[in-house]
Amino acid sequence: KMELDVQPLRIAGETREVTVDETNKHYIIHAEGLEGKTVDVFAGDEYLFTAAVSKKGIIKVRKDKEAGKSLRLALMKGDKVYIRYRP
Repeated sequence: KMELDVQPLRIAGETREVTVDETNKHYIIHAEGLEGKTVDVFAGDEYLFTAAVSKKGIIKVRKDKEAGKSLRLALMKGDKVYIRYRP
């Protein structure tokens, strides 16, 4: 007899709400202070994607890619966008 217990993965890390700006082709997520780090991007309780923060402290997401489309849907619903990073 074998039993399997499945529990959701909980990743320890700090969460921060972010602002999102829009250009013609990109969404710009502001993540100042986290330059060079890899972060997970969430909208509400939903995981969207993982991205690297640039030297300028931003994440550029193309609108025509899958990540950009999921971000657009979240913004249209009015969900707050936040990032989770490991200290």
